[in-house]
Amino acid sequence: MSLSAPTRRASPRTLVLFGAHETSDSTLSAFRHLCSTAGPNVEVRMQLDVAHGAPIPEAIRGLVDTFDSRDFAQWGLPTFGPKMLPGHCHYPVLRAFARRPDVEHLWFVEYDVCFTGRWRRLFDHYLADDADLLACDLRDFDDEPTWHWWPSFQLPAPDAHAARMAAFLICARYSARAAATLLQCHREGWTGHFEGIVPTALRQRGLRIRDLNGAAWNCEPRPDPGFYGRDTVRYRPAKRRAGWRWRHLYHPVKPNSMLGNRTLMERLRSRALRVLSGGK
Repeated sequence: MSLSAPTRRASPRTLVLFGAHETSDSTLSAFRHLCSTAGPNVEVRMQLDVAHGAPIPEAIRGLVDTFDSRDFAQWGLPTFGPKMLPGHCHYPVLRAFARRPDVEHLWFVEYDVCFTGRWRRLFDHYLADDADLLACDLRDFDDEPTWHWWPSFQLPAPDAHAARMAAFLICARYSARAAATLLQCHREGWTGHFEGIVPTALRQRGLRIRDLNGAAWNCEPRPDPGFYGRDTVRYRPAKRRAGWRWRHLYHPVKPNSMLGNRTLMERLRSRALRVLSGGK
């Protein structure tokens, strides 16, 4: 499927996509929690990658949109590697915008993100926020110059290197304008790891970017609402359950089947981090 910028319609809507590649009991539980607590201002759907043969439970079949990540190179967007993971994970978001021209804002929530409260509390807090991108852990190039994925960038715009930044997009909201801008940048040859290309392209084009903690680029900063901290949202290690902090995002919270038989050292390290962060 070749992607193009969507034609806008009246009655803008907010769509929440729960991105998953498996349907274990814990993942389905997380999806049910999202559906039951998201509130009336958003529509919730699961976006399921079926490349690994994940079954679709009959009870949620009407809420699931599928794609096969093995076919992502056929979607008409530039690639910098042979697989969707790890660097092209925003392509299903752009594809969703192309298929849903009624959507004005789209939240993407990874399957291993847990919110210890009602999701409506988070979604409604940002309902009137004018940011084109809301995300976690936004940072400039100078904040982390050794980030592994900077060399993956291909930036045709002469001033793009000065705009380099990165974000953790495990729970992020995109505007329709952001999606159209990203599509245009990709047509112009922008490629690279999505956690860098997405915020860099939007920043370079002057779109509004805000961290969920209130920090901002191309717009005014706001007070931190306290939905996450560096000890609750991180790259690793994975946890079996969220911590104790109420109304906080936690990542990564993985299904037991993915944690497997960890070594004693891994279990001790995970336990130590939980204790230090105040978790259980």
